[in-house]
Formats: sequence, structure tokens, C-alpha cells
Amino acid sequence: MSGGSSAQPSVTQIACGDFHSCALSSDGTVRCWGRNKSGELGDGTDTDRSTPTRVVGVSNVSEIALGANFSCARGNDGAVTCWGSGRLFGDGKLVSRVAPTKVPNLSNVVELRAGGYITCARDGGGAAKCWGLDAGLGQAPLRVKSLAVSAAHACARLEGDRVQCWGEGVWSPTASSTYAKPSIDGVSQIATGDSFACVVTAIGTVACWGRNDENGLGTQADDDNHLAPSLVPNVASVTALSSSEAHSCALVASGKLVCWGSNSEGELARGTQSTGESAGEVPSLAGVTQVAMGADHACAITKSGVYCWGANRSGQIGDGTTERRLSPVKVVFR
Repeated sequence: MSGGSSAQPSVTQIACGDFHSCALSSDGTVRCWGRNKSGELGDGTDTDRSTPTRVVGVSNVSEIALGANFSCARGNDGAVTCWGSGRLFGDGKLVSRVAPTKVPNLSNVVELRAGGYITCARDGGGAAKCWGLDAGLGQAPLRVKSLAVSAAHACARLEGDRVQCWGEGVWSPTASSTYAKPSIDGVSQIATGDSFACVVTAIGTVACWGRNDENGLGTQADDDNHLAPSLVPNVASVTALSSSEAHSCALVASGKLVCWGSNSEGELARGTQSTGESAGEVPSLAGVTQVAMGADHACAITKSGVYCWGANRSGQIGDGTTERRLSPVKVVFR
């Protein structure tokens, strides 16, 4: 792993939007970096930042979630605050570069997820509410145990550890395909990409379904729509999973990352650029405790700090540069 030394805060969560990243610290504050033309960094400007900058007016945060042009935070009180651009507040209105503002008519939130232009929140009773630009968001099921959100759809783990997805087209529960209700149970976690979804099974393997043109399913890239979930080869003992536009990374019990899918910007951290790749271990990263995926970059919390890799045109890697990083580099907290 490369990168200089820095006085890093105690980071408890990392999250990635399409072209920006944010870190939640143990003191309940949030720092963000990367693209800021939509106000998604929350520092009161529209200037891109290549190192973390503190979000103004946000504190006592317990969870963060990032979309394409916005960021959101769940407070210790169960309220949700969002900033940036988009339809951020569930009222259908399009806002631009808005400062951190509380989402109305939302309380007792225990889980917050975002992706693309969609935000979803789950309350303590298992009810899920989603809002944003995409259609079909009113079909969220009841008694949700956990959520996953992408640009085109959202998925939920339900009671009985079954999966249901909803959104437009093939992801609608009323569509004739089985995308929305795959025949799989015993699920412990869900992750979604733009046109595919993956789950961690009860025995720690990963199964995926959907489009596979960039090998998002971890098998062999093709142009088919795979309706039935299939196991990702050579992936086991998974404790956490994150997916984004066309790539995924699984955290395994050893503290290593195993990643697959698109690698056009080095988002698989293998030191190269390539087309869709099968699952392989990130060679230079150990002691990982959490991973998050952006459109074509990724970040991880390790025992030695926060590291990011992949595309960096907007400074979303956080190392003070805008150079693409094909291997993990340390985020520079000032």
C-alpha cells in the first residue's frame, strides 16, 4: 500500500457516491472529498476537493449514504439530513446545491441507503420508504430487514431472509421476469449494481443475477440477462459485500478483499486496467474492516487507515491528487 502519513481521525464508516467519497468519524462528524459541482461535499462551495473536507452543519451522525450528486446522513435521533442536488426530500421537487437539510416526515430511521438518484430509509418497524428520480419506488415491501440501492432499483432482505427488488422495467415485482423476486433464500446481505444484484448466502458464498456484460456476476462476461442467481466462483467466507456500477468487492473472514467485474479505471485494485475480470484477491490490502464502491472507484477502512483506488478525475481518491490510482493509496486527512 502506498501513500504518506497523516493524522487520520477514527473512521467508523466509509461511503462512495459516483464521483465522491465520505467518511464518518467516531465523533459523529462527516468529511467528504471528490466532485462537488452539485454541492455533494457539503462544505458550502462547489469546488472539487482532493482531500477530505468537513461537512458544515452536520453532527451526531450514525450512518452516511451517498448517491450520484448528493449525500445523506442518519442522525443519532433517527432523522435524515441530505445535501447536494436532486430530488432529495421526497416531495418531488428538484433542488440544486442545497446545504444540509433535514428530510421532512421521516423519523425513527435505523438504516439509510442511497445509489444513483435514489435514497431509501428503513424505520424501526421494518417499513421502507424510497424517494428520488426513478419510477417504481412506491413498491417497497413491508417488514424489511435490510436494504440495498442502485441507480435503477432497490432490493430488500425480508423476513425469512428472502429477497425482493423493485424499480423500473424488469426490476418491477409485477414484471414477468424473476429479477425482482429471485428464487433464493437464506440471504444474510444484499448488494446492488446498476443492472445486477448480489447476495451473501448463509454459508458465506455470493450469488448474483442480472446483466453480465462487464462480468458483474463474476462468472464470464456476456451480453445475457441472467434471471437466476448463480454462485460467484472462488468466493467464500464472505462477511460483507459492496457493489456499484459494474463491479463488486467482498470482504472475507481473513480481512482481505476479493473483487470482480469492471476494471477499466483500476477499480479492482490489481495494478492494471482491463475489461471485466473474474474474482481475485486485492494483493496490497490487508486488515480490511469495511469496503464501499463508487461508479469507478472504491474505498476501504483498514486497521492502518482509509485507502481508496480507481478513477480520480474529481479527487475522489482523497490523496491530494487527481491521478488515477490502480492500487490502494491512503486518504490524506488534514
